[in-house]
Amino acid sequence: MIFFFFCLKILFIFREQRALLEKCAQTTLSSKLIARQREFFSKMVVDAVLMLDELLPLNMYVKFY
Repeated sequence: MIFFFFCLKILFIFREQRALLEKCAQTTLSSKLIARQREFFSKMVVDAVLMLDELLPLNMYVKFY
């Protein structure tokens, strides 16, 4: 029974995080050419981001030579 409530809590946190990520994606997409379909594309973007492996090194630094 405790495990069930733990799973529910994890699911609730995941849904909150996903909703926040979708809102962030919609905000970003609102200034692009696909602004009219931002709800559709924001879900697609969040799905893609959540599929990334946690161990994937994301080096966001750009080197200028």
